[in-house]
Amino acid sequence: MTVPGRGGRPRKWKTPELMQAAIEEYFRACDEHVDREGKPDPEPYTVTGLAVHLGMTRQELIQYGGDGDFQPGDDAAQIQAYSDVLKSARARIEADVEGDLRRGKGHPAGSIFWLKNAGWTDQLQISVDSPVIVVRPPQVEGDPD
Repeated sequence: MTVPGRGGRPRKWKTPELMQAAIEEYFRACDEHVDREGKPDPEPYTVTGLAVHLGMTRQELIQYGGDGDFQPGDDAAQIQAYSDVLKSARARIEADVEGDLRRGKGHPAGSIFWLKNAGWTDQLQISVDSPVIVVRPPQVEGDPD
C-alpha cells in the first residue's frame, strides 16, 4: 500500500523472507528439471530465468532492493535485507556460470561474456614498482674494478 503523495507501487514481495523462499523454489526447479523423456536435465541458473520466476522483468529484478528502491515505511534494515537476498541469488547464479566454464560445459565464450558483464576482468596487470636488485660477483684482490 502506498502513502498518498509518496507514489510508487507496492512491493511484489512483502518481506525479504518471502522473496528468499521464491528464489529457493526457482533454484530447486532448475535442479530438478527433467527432459521430455523424463531424464534429469538440470537447467542453468540465469538472472532472466529468476526474474521470470519471480514475476518481474530482468531490469526490475536488478533494481529491486537497490539504491532508491524503497517504499514508504521501509527502514534501512529492510532495504538492506532485500539487497542481501538478491546479492546472494546473483552470487549463486555467478557460481553456476563459473562452474560451467571450469567444467567445459557449453561454449566458453558465452560464460566468459557473462562473467565479464558481472564484473570479472581478464586483463593482465604488471607491477613495475618493485625494487631491482643487482648482484655483482665479489671482487678479487688485484682486480682493477
